Amino acid sequence: MKEKNTVGVVGIWSGMNYGTQLTFYALYQVLTEENFQVTLLEESSKITVPEETPAPGLFRENPYPAQSFVKANLVQMKEFNEKCDSFVVGSDQLWRYRFFKKLIDVNILSFVSADKRKIAYATSFGEKEFRAPIERTEKMRFFLKRFHKISVREQSGVELCRNTFDVEAEWVLDPVFLCNIRHYSAFAEKSRSIVDEPFVFVYIVHPSEEKRIFVEKIVSCMGKKAVFVRNLHAVDTYDGWTVPFEPDCKIEEWLYYIKNCDRVITDSFHAFCFSVIFNKQILPLFQTVDGSDSAERIFSLTGLLGIEAPETMEHLDVEAYCRGEKDINYDEPNKRLDAERIRCRKWLLDALKTEVTYDKTDLLWDVLRPEIYKVQEMKQLLEEQQKEINRLKYANRNIVLFGAGNILQKHGRTILDNINVCAVVDNNPEKWGASYEGIICTKPETLRTLDNPYVLITVKNEALIKSICTQLENMGIKDVALLSEWLTV
Repeated sequence: MKEKNTVGVVGIWSGMNYGTQLTFYALYQVLTEENFQVTLLEESSKITVPEETPAPGLFRENPYPAQSFVKANLVQMKEFNEKCDSFVVGSDQLWRYRFFKKLIDVNILSFVSADKRKIAYATSFGEKEFRAPIERTEKMRFFLKRFHKISVREQSGVELCRNTFDVEAEWVLDPVFLCNIRHYSAFAEKSRSIVDEPFVFVYIVHPSEEKRIFVEKIVSCMGKKAVFVRNLHAVDTYDGWTVPFEPDCKIEEWLYYIKNCDRVITDSFHAFCFSVIFNKQILPLFQTVDGSDSAERIFSLTGLLGIEAPETMEHLDVEAYCRGEKDINYDEPNKRLDAERIRCRKWLLDALKTEVTYDKTDLLWDVLRPEIYKVQEMKQLLEEQQKEINRLKYANRNIVLFGAGNILQKHGRTILDNINVCAVVDNNPEKWGASYEGIICTKPETLRTLDNPYVLITVKNEALIKSICTQLENMGIKDVALLSEWLTV
């Protein structure tokens, strides 16, 4: 008998999103406090982990012991069958096909052997329907039926599991609610930013012109200092926002702002969650038409806790919120939250004791999996070779990077080590003049001065990519590709 049960927690624990990283930290913390030995597993084509691994993602200080977080590709994930008794798919929108179609095989635990316990805790589809090709839906159904226990974060996920995949699921809290608040307070105490006057905290993850106008009106109405933090996944989408965003906001600062502010203004699900945890008043900016489906997740949570469902922006009475008429009385929600914490924690621990059963189809997959993975590995190798061919084929062209946002900031050194870049351009005037590894960012009109330029788009936002392609087409530039067609970063 092992001294500790070993659990592999699968998800995007290093994703550049405050809520994403905290939901995996919370699940890790809950399991380790119950004497489980936990390894956080994340899919990546780059698997080399330095001996001295820096604090992952957005934490200033690494909250995890050495060797407790690992990146591996799908083929190498199977090696953890020898190290883990159970595997848990974590929370966040890991089953939203549009977001994670390249990682869906990992997120449905296709690499896990039949004799290993397979659990989903508070995993989210992110929307009421599973929007994927029929063959992917059927594959999802096959692997979900191999799970021993499934729980989902939204009530709509229960119906989706039953009606689309013919599996039963439990509706549970996001892991951030199961972790003791003292851990979050300890992070907040390490904040390098201290605000010495009453303030409101503004965190918008899906910026729009309508939200910008709302925020300006609300901040003016409240008459207090406002601290602004933006979505690190969408730093290029805040055009027109003239507010002073906090330049170096880590998780420690993010939690400090929520814990110590007078009110939170947000369209973020996890900012809403932490506002509830710290009993903060919230002015929600949720839309039913912004494509984020944040409202659905919030309504699911508020219904569970007995909090009045917030109005969507289409019906929002700003003055009423400013006057405190929409303030939350947390007495009853706190009681419900305590009861739900007990229920959900018990569900998770009971799931990790579930008897492991399987049938012949599970064993057949285990036999076929190595051969299928070899094909996938070969496909990945061919894709990398094609990217290298692209780099070599156009090596003598004037290569220009379009987009000086998060990708370039995070992977600039890797990009410039592998691609002979002559210029960086961006539509945002605030970025003109900034240096990226010695290359100065300029306006897109610079492209007209270059001989036969080849443009690599270095943004991920689909709407921005489409806009940039149209812009380049209007400039007469036809040689355009995504960075992902040239390099894996």
